[in-house]
Amino acid sequence: EPLLDDAPRDFSTYLDENSAFHSAILTLAGSKALQELVDRLQLTLLMAQVSDRVGDDVIKTAVGEHRKIVEAILSHDAEGAGAAIQAHLERAAALAVQSAH
Repeated sequence: EPLLDDAPRDFSTYLDENSAFHSAILTLAGSKALQELVDRLQLTLLMAQVSDRVGDDVIKTAVGEHRKIVEAILSHDAEGAGAAIQAHLERAAALAVQSAH
């Protein structure tokens, strides 16, 4: 339900929603190897490291990307889900790189 809410979020609320979203995707994927990879990457730690760059616009963009991923999954559109996931990861990686500089 939080994905359907367009209300602005503070960073703490977004972190909770982001963690729940990624956990749900991993559960649906049913891949132990993928879960172990995510655990090693420590998504929460990475999010904390980019927190200075995460404003309302970044949160709104990420929530929109999450919606596209969910819509594709619910529509059984594997290609669309893959494309949406790739776009989400590329944008998140670019944000992490910007934060490193």
